[in-house]
Amino acid sequence: ILGTMFPSLTHPGVHIGGPSLMEAVGSSADVPVIGIGGITANNAGAVIRAGAKGVAVIREVLGATDPLRAAQHLTKVTVEAHKKKI
Repeated sequence: ILGTMFPSLTHPGVHIGGPSLMEAVGSSADVPVIGIGGITANNAGAVIRAGAKGVAVIREVLGATDPLRAAQHLTKVTVEAHKKKI
């Protein structure tokens, strides 16, 4: 797990690495790397395209009025980002 990718209420005051951190670490890692920290449907694709195998989320799903729909949308976004990596 690698982060913090973006500002997050669950990770206040920490250094924000963004997708560039994932590019730097993910490309040389011998294990799958998961992005964490401030991940939303709007930025998950950038983390995946930067080299993450997946993303870890809390608020994007649990804070949604419809968590199932939020999870489905996030899944769609990440699947599409993986397709663009190939």
